[in-house]
Amino acid sequence: MSSKSWSSLCRHLGRPQADICLLVGSGIHAQWTAATHREERARKVLSSWPSLLKALGPETQLADTLPPMLWEQLTLADVPTRAVRNKFGITPNDWITLAALKRESMLQKATAELIADAESVLTASARCGLDPVQRVVKSRVVTDVISLNLDTVTERILGNWKSPAQWIRTKQPQVVDGGAGEPIRLWHPHGDRRRPTSIKLGLRHYASLTPQIEKARKDAKRLERELGYPDAWEHARVSPKSWVELVLNRSILVLGASLSESEWDLWQSFVDRQRNFAKSKNRVHRPAAWILSTPCSHAKVPNGWFGHLQAADWNSAWNRLADMMPD
Repeated sequence: MSSKSWSSLCRHLGRPQADICLLVGSGIHAQWTAATHREERARKVLSSWPSLLKALGPETQLADTLPPMLWEQLTLADVPTRAVRNKFGITPNDWITLAALKRESMLQKATAELIADAESVLTASARCGLDPVQRVVKSRVVTDVISLNLDTVTERILGNWKSPAQWIRTKQPQVVDGGAGEPIRLWHPHGDRRRPTSIKLGLRHYASLTPQIEKARKDAKRLERELGYPDAWEHARVSPKSWVELVLNRSILVLGASLSESEWDLWQSFVDRQRNFAKSKNRVHRPAAWILSTPCSHAKVPNGWFGHLQAADWNSAWNRLADMMPD
């Protein structure tokens, strides 16, 4: 199955007008080669959701607790996390008098600062091991990046490691000049550290995304009925209204995303994608989707939903993919 997936991606990328949408998760940061203990700690903060939450400094942590629920526990605990105490100088007595909304706002700001610090540490290093990631992200065929990360490393890669622009309060994606001089749209469904209130990590945040995704699906379906499949694809390529429209109508390449059971919003959009082409006569219109994998990853992803670009280990997978992407 893996060899067929590599071949199908190669054919797709070889088309004259090839384009693709990347969906990137925190796993892209696992390619960093940390030289110091400080860099290794920063790498863990950016590359692992549990490590990020642990770095916030919870007094206790349940090993089997899903990250969205753990975020709620940190908010509702009677004692503030270490990161909140350090940033705001708040005492447990003061913390317990605060409403949940105020506590969560402080936790979001502490999280944004923690991510910004980790990003600063790593981007100041030699960035060892990130060459294949850069080659993929900066390929001329990439038109959109849906980033599940709260950091702005992808923006830095596209901007030759310059500090990214301030987050603008708008529903539209950020547009960055790509490596080939073409604009690339960046979407942050879960927010990013430049605007702490945009950060979505908890169960309530994820639940609130459900009606937003359903509305985006209905808008995309309405456009699809008006235009037909080919023109709907073109709209999603040229001027998409949401990241959900991209998932429904674009060829997707998933990189560094575990697609765990915690990612409710992603699975909702993937289910909508499959439902959209469930009828046999419509399957010819279904855009392709691939996911970078190793033999030990993505075992729970349903068969046929993604082509597995599998290699023996992550370094081999990234290098093979980078060599395949057009400059």
